[in-house]
Amino acid sequence: MSSENEKTPRMVTIICSLNIIELYFLIALFMIGQIALAATLMFAVVPGMIQYVYSVVERKYSVGLQAFVGFIIFEGYSKLSMTCVKGMVCFNVLMGTLGSNFWLRFNIGSTRLSCSSKIRNFRRLDILLRNVNDSFTYFLLSVILLCWIPCTMASINGFASIRFRPVLTIFQYLPFVGLFLNGILLIAIILTPCAGVYEESKNLKAALMRQTCQGGDRQIKLLRREVLTLKPFGIRYGTVRVAKRIDILLSYTFIADYIFTLLLTFPE
Repeated sequence: MSSENEKTPRMVTIICSLNIIELYFLIALFMIGQIALAATLMFAVVPGMIQYVYSVVERKYSVGLQAFVGFIIFEGYSKLSMTCVKGMVCFNVLMGTLGSNFWLRFNIGSTRLSCSSKIRNFRRLDILLRNVNDSFTYFLLSVILLCWIPCTMASINGFASIRFRPVLTIFQYLPFVGLFLNGILLIAIILTPCAGVYEESKNLKAALMRQTCQGGDRQIKLLRREVLTLKPFGIRYGTVRVAKRIDILLSYTFIADYIFTLLLTFPE
């Protein structure tokens, strides 16, 4: 948050001179490296397993070392490119949501801005996020890549981490655990700032209501009417109109439900 003695709004440092956006980006980079390491370990240690393209080659055909290396390169390219796409989408979503959270908190705590300026800023951020929610690109990238894929990845790999533990070696087992944790952390990292937009917009409206309740002249009454027309806004998450903090728990409940369903469906 900006200091009142400074003219330029600045984010407070959290850890080692890192602000919230830089900290989230470091976490996202760690997750990208984690999924890349898990994918690399999977195709480097067990390239003949059924989840790889190399396994479809019939054993009666002799495949040389060059063809085998070509398959390995293809597997690495496909998995690492998926990781890079997820990372780019993650950065795109985090930049918009974390930036909106910062400006909402700045308007709440600022004493220099007038009430009318805060109302205009509220409406500007509302229009910005409405355009983001209504864009096809956001639905394709954020909802599919950051909602359905993490939940599906966490459900399947959580089931595999429980069911395949007795029959797999440590190198075959660890990637499933890593991908499960990756999906769980990705949901929390994405939904926390998305839910913060809705919470901070509610707090800003409440602050404007308190500010316009002081005084009874004509201008204050007009501002009070404008504040009453404001509605809290947020980020759409899948079929949810506005992402809230409770959606994190609901997503984890959804994942746990599917894991138990898979365990009961495939008991052995």
